[in-house]
Amino acid sequence: MASVTLGLSAASNLAINLAMREGGRWGPFVTALGVALGLMGLVGLVLVRTGVVVSATALDIAAALALAGTTIGFLMHALPSPLTWGSLTAYTALALVGAAATIRNAVVFVAFQVFGMTAWAAAGLVFGVPGGLFINLIPVIPLGAAIAVGFFLAQRHERTVQRDLMDQLRLAAEFDLLTGLLNRSGFETRAARLWASDRARRGVWCAFVDIDHFKSVNDLFGHERGDQALREIAVALRGLAGPEDLLVRWGGDEFVMVGCWPAPSEASLTRRLNNRTTSAEAGVVPRVTVGVAERPFGLALTPDELLDAADRRMYELRAGREDRSVPVAPAP
Repeated sequence: MASVTLGLSAASNLAINLAMREGGRWGPFVTALGVALGLMGLVGLVLVRTGVVVSATALDIAAALALAGTTIGFLMHALPSPLTWGSLTAYTALALVGAAATIRNAVVFVAFQVFGMTAWAAAGLVFGVPGGLFINLIPVIPLGAAIAVGFFLAQRHERTVQRDLMDQLRLAAEFDLLTGLLNRSGFETRAARLWASDRARRGVWCAFVDIDHFKSVNDLFGHERGDQALREIAVALRGLAGPEDLLVRWGGDEFVMVGCWPAPSEASLTRRLNNRTTSAEAGVVPRVTVGVAERPFGLALTPDELLDAADRRMYELRAGREDRSVPVAPAP
């Protein structure tokens, strides 16, 4: 937007002031001023397009200067008179509206609004516009105020939209969209805080949960049923977890629960997860295997080391279970 504003400013000043160089006793000054403003706009355009000016505030200042230059160029070239005053007032209002669509910095925006109305009034005084025609200022002042209010409301809405977007991005970055549980990235951040907390000093435990033969569930009953099973386990884990426990979908059909002592028993977690209710029309509940590892007080284990220990424990239990060939159980 700043590039467009600078380009239009440069083109309008150069075109008008070079094409109409005759302006009475003010002509040479007006032409020189217009050309200078046009060149300023071109320099600003080059700086923006080449990446020299990249900050949002600098771009707003460049756009404001371009609009200010164009405003001065029009006011000076037209040599305000009773015949041109209405058109110049309309242009000033247009410039104020253009600032609302271009500038996002509140200070720069307000400064340009004040400048635009001041330049408009000063031009009328300098060139002797009859006092009665200054009644045109009456609609310009509320227009500037209305534009300012609209600008700040739009800016507030933009900040709200940006905040909502950032929240959505944060959720997508830290949470699993299917189950609503933490993903690995979200777990790593919270695990670091948990390990550094006073609660963790008395001991931490980790439960690694894996769905048995999950591929068979997808193959026999479809991926929709597999997704439903993942969501059901997530709901069951929430029912078992304490308010400060971490629940993670580790990947695929694997889940992780981490909390502070006392640790639950493997048998209890496995039984309660396998006895969970289901709304599946297929009438089956995929079994799970749960391995639990603990980090007692005084033992230095990182989150990754504790999770790896729980993962190994889970595979030991699965390898030694007699019914490991049975992928599903009848729904209760």
